[in-house]
Amino acid sequence: MSDNLTEQLIVQLPTGRSDDDLELRYQLEEAIDAALTEEDLGELDGGDIGTGTMNVFAYVRPEQWQEALAVVRGVLSELELTEHALIARRNTMDEDAEPEIVWPEGSERDFAY
Repeated sequence: MSDNLTEQLIVQLPTGRSDDDLELRYQLEEAIDAALTEEDLGELDGGDIGTGTMNVFAYVRPEQWQEALAVVRGVLSELELTEHALIARRNTMDEDAEPEIVWPEGSERDFAY
């Protein structure tokens, strides 16, 4: 991981929204990686698929969090995934930190990984 990329950005989507969840996750990973790299905002760390959800993980600098969030929201919009997505933030410098949903603001949906 590069310097000062201490904030984890997690995009979570429910599974079953696509005929091929794994392919959708790969498509989302590629698009987020390209967008963050192009703007030098962070690095993709990969993804996973669990029971009922899929996650894509990236690391960003704290001072560029808002920019990275806007870029990732743009990717979700381009892929027509905004209706079902959650974005969470976790400070990796705190071992006990849990992801906090930051988008959509005020969401009461569950986040689990």
